[in-house]
Amino acid sequence: MNDATRTRQNAARPHDQGGRDDPPALSALAASAAPAAPPKKGMSAPFAPGGTFDTLGRASLMGLHLVSGMIVGALLGYGLDRWLGIFPWCSGIGLLFGIVAGFRTMWAEARALIGQNERSGGSRRVDDDAPRS
Repeated sequence: MNDATRTRQNAARPHDQGGRDDPPALSALAASAAPAAPPKKGMSAPFAPGGTFDTLGRASLMGLHLVSGMIVGALLGYGLDRWLGIFPWCSGIGLLFGIVAGFRTMWAEARALIGQNERSGGSRRVDDDAPRS
């Protein structure tokens, strides 16, 4: 069998790696896995867009964008300092630009989350389900 035929046969079976079958335990586990129940009417699935985990993921990205903006700005400034030989100036200016860029990105994400919350039905607070006395 030539290489072209072997490549075509392996491409036709992407689920197994190079013609090897899955271990029997993995196949049995996949067969016994029950599909997830659909969400009840009126409730959103936690992994659906706008669900709990989607919102948590987007909120955690806001902090990541802030920190990464600062790091990128400081590293670019440091690189310019080494190139130009004027150490503290470009690092400080790069760090300031990174902070501004990080906060700007974080603000845009926060506005998007607020807009998504308003489109999905308003502002539900945690204590809305608490009994009133």
